[in-house]
Amino acid sequence: MLVQTERSLDGVQIAQNPGDRANLITANQTQTISITNSNSNGICPNGTAGTTCPYTYTFVPFNKNSVITGNVNNWYNPLMFGLNALGQIGTSGRDILRSPNSRNLDFSIVKDTKVGWLGEAGNVEFRAEAFNLFNRPWFGYPNTVAYTGATSNLTGGMNGLQNEAPQNATTANPFGTAGQITTTINSPRQIQFALKVAF
Repeated sequence: MLVQTERSLDGVQIAQNPGDRANLITANQTQTISITNSNSNGICPNGTAGTTCPYTYTFVPFNKNSVITGNVNNWYNPLMFGLNALGQIGTSGRDILRSPNSRNLDFSIVKDTKVGWLGEAGNVEFRAEAFNLFNRPWFGYPNTVAYTGATSNLTGGMNGLQNEAPQNATTANPFGTAGQITTTINSPRQIQFALKVAF
């Protein structure tokens, strides 16, 4: 789980991991944060007008059994993570989130038939093959950046909470693109037939 910027100020940045690890939330708490108003009429859900709308997030303690939501729009719950304080390394560890699993079934049927009029070695083979028979998608990796890390921590906030909404949060999707899955790795179901004549 990442914060997009290097808030720890440790000077370590690599191409695979350009930001810092986020903090794990340890206690329930709420925070009202401004998010982008995506309503075409410019009216916020609370009835006010503006380009940003207030939204109250309820941050919950990290729980390894419920952090994965199973929803491709937000594969994990970003409200179990917060910004690390400036000058400090985030508390989330490596490999604490799991990507969607993959299941695939390939199936083939082959029928060989001896055909005497084709000669001593005469044979006709019919083959039917199905790849990804149940047409189950193998989802790609979720977006691991929960927050941009552009804003500073609120003074006196518990557990390093931030005055920043999840990455790309809008009134249409208050969780933003944190944990969003936009790709599949495998191909859809493919079925092919073949006929082979040997003589």
